[in-house]
Amino acid sequence: MDPEKVWQCQTTNCGYFYNPDKGDRKGKIPKGTNFEDIPNHWKCPVCGASKKAFRSLAGPGAVDWQVLLIYSRTCLIILLDILTNPLTQDGKACAFFILKVL
Repeated sequence: MDPEKVWQCQTTNCGYFYNPDKGDRKGKIPKGTNFEDIPNHWKCPVCGASKKAFRSLAGPGAVDWQVLLIYSRTCLIILLDILTNPLTQDGKACAFFILKVL
């Protein structure tokens, strides 16, 4: 999967990824079709949003996925340490608090 070509639906509770390597069988978009080449009347197969609701995973305003991955791994390591550390009196409550803050 090439992040430069993948687009994500930004509507609440959706997050569908359009990947040109897979296309959209439901929307009759064949494999290999870039997002820019999809007809304007196409809708998200999950929530029905228009193309305007999609954002590229690359380019202006895109998330830096490498930074996000490093951050996620760091949080997981801290969370596991809290849950398994015998010195933590209430590890589960601390872990829940950390997850809620994040």
